[in-house]
Amino acid sequence: MHEPQLDLGTEPAPADHAVDHQAAHLAKADRRPADTLWRANPREQGLLGLTDAIAFFGAQGWSISLPLIDSQPYDLIVDDGTRLQRVQVKTTTYRSRDGVFVVSLATRGGNQSFHTSKDFDPTSCELLYVLTDARTRYLIPAADAGGRTTINLGERYASYRLRG
Repeated sequence: MHEPQLDLGTEPAPADHAVDHQAAHLAKADRRPADTLWRANPREQGLLGLTDAIAFFGAQGWSISLPLIDSQPYDLIVDDGTRLQRVQVKTTTYRSRDGVFVVSLATRGGNQSFHTSKDFDPTSCELLYVLTDARTRYLIPAADAGGRTTINLGERYASYRLRG
């Protein structure tokens, strides 16, 4: 019996540019070092930042609380023994042309049918914890973040860089 041949000809390119954007995003993995924070799935990259923040605050002896659901504008709550503070955690693997890490503060989400973007609100948390691809960490008071969509971790934020 003869097997039918499948026509594997080229299909027309989809009208939706999201497929091309996603392919370009995934192709970045081929050009990145093995020890990068970058993940094809942004949630996985965010989890790396969250676990790093938990380890940092835990090492300081602070109590840590996690929200039950992820719809809050903060990722964890820390208690230093005198007060509770809400913390938003960010990671970055992107550098500007000058080699300075750029942090996206806006929160983006959605699914295949819609996308959302919400600018950073400095009143939604007290602290901004940032983990860079070079494993440098910053703890920035939210009121000092100075941006709604992005910030560059240059000289302005040098005093907030965590040592060690």
